[in-house]
Amino acid sequence: DLDARLAPDPDPDLDRLVSAFNNMAAALGERIAREARFTSDVSHELRTPVAAMRAAANVLGRRRQELSEPAAHALDMLSQEIDEFDHLVTDLLEISRLEAGVDATITEEVQLLGVLTRLVRQVGVDHAVVESIPEPADVPDPGTETVWVDKRRLERVVSNLLRNAAVHGGGAVRVAVVGDIPHLRIEVDDAGPGVPIEERQRIFERFARSDDARQRPGSGLGLSIAAEHARQLDGRLEVVDRPGGGARFILWFQVARA
Repeated sequence: DLDARLAPDPDPDLDRLVSAFNNMAAALGERIAREARFTSDVSHELRTPVAAMRAAANVLGRRRQELSEPAAHALDMLSQEIDEFDHLVTDLLEISRLEAGVDATITEEVQLLGVLTRLVRQVGVDHAVVESIPEPADVPDPGTETVWVDKRRLERVVSNLLRNAAVHGGGAVRVAVVGDIPHLRIEVDDAGPGVPIEERQRIFERFARSDDARQRPGSGLGLSIAAEHARQLDGRLEVVDRPGGGARFILWFQVARA
């Protein structure tokens, strides 16, 4: 809590400690705020050159048939890198908004099973099983009930998990909402090699990427952004082994019955 401060103390020795702590807390808060502003400013400044590069690449792309094979290949590589750069800038802007506390939480009525089904189709993993599992078995189906939740944050978490599965886990094979209102969890199973135990905390850090992952697209920010949105939902993210192989990413969170 960067706003925490100690009250003055009548003991002179303790009062010096109070002053030292309060000065340290103020300096730390200013430093974090300064770094957040820097990230936001840099990200905003990068949007213009990225847009210019994309426009130039699009002009060349419309005349691709006039280019030699090496030039066309170079254009394809450039376009791909511009896309990656654009995603990075977008992620950095989102991080700066989250850190600045200007990303408001807005709850609305949703049906979770419908949200998950739509997200699976949007990401292009129609083969994935989408299901709802009451726990215990005699409670109402949590996926078909109408609940209050921040729909945008929930969609951001799940879509990032689905994209992470597509890039690093061979694609999502199952998405499920499990539990009993108000305590729910969303499970995203993939068909990949799984996540080693020693990496299961680090992968939610910013720019955390394994050596293998560096050869694949992505900035290493997707899971950290998902984890931050999970915290804003008063929840958390974790990854475990999927029964039968692969990884299972779990969003633990709470909702209110509408």
